[in-house]
Amino acid sequence: DTQMVSTTSQLSGDLNRARSEAIKRNSWVLVCARSNDATCGSDWNNGWLVCADNEPNDACDAGTTANPNPIVVHQAINAKFTLTGDADFVRFNPNGTGGPDALTLDFSGIKSRTANIAVTGNISISNP
Repeated sequence: DTQMVSTTSQLSGDLNRARSEAIKRNSWVLVCARSNDATCGSDWNNGWLVCADNEPNDACDAGTTANPNPIVVHQAINAKFTLTGDADFVRFNPNGTGGPDALTLDFSGIKSRTANIAVTGNISISNP
């Protein structure tokens, strides 16, 4: 249970950071399933990325020394859990709203938790 809570807290923190970064940068920021340390994928169990997406084309922009990207790389989650989402990414807009649609991420293991990201940008964690 403690590991589940910890991983959920890490995800929640990274979602909130992405939203804050979008507002701060006045640009789009993604949270996406991780393929590798620089590329979005489709399997949330591989971890996730928080990255700038200035175009927006739903992919991480190339980073520079002065402005590294991705902003956060979260490695694969504990094999005891599964993390699934109804989309491969959530994009936070420059005004902090989410998109293109609401996103639900479900953790399951011995217990389960759900992260909900509304199109308003609101992030909530629930214990179904």
